[in-house]
Amino acid sequence: MPRFGQDQAKEATLDRRARPPSGRAARHLRVLLARKQRLEEQCTRAADELAVAALDVCEGEGASRRLVAEALGVGTSTVQGWVNRGRQVKRGER
Repeated sequence: MPRFGQDQAKEATLDRRARPPSGRAARHLRVLLARKQRLEEQCTRAADELAVAALDVCEGEGASRRLVAEALGVGTSTVQGWVNRGRQVKRGER
């Protein structure tokens, strides 16, 4: 699934009729793209770990979502979202 802005960036390049990068610029762009993809994967893994931890605290330890939210300085709906994602991760849906 494309991230926000990817389609617009492609359209902007096509609209400006930019010439494709060559040589060194192309290599740099490939490196940047690889780094971006690695960071997105790491971010997804970290979000999954956070979600499983929130699920364990809320359902395993019996902490309320409100308590967790106050302790972390986030809203209860954020904690609920983490718990839902944690369930998906544990079921293998993510």
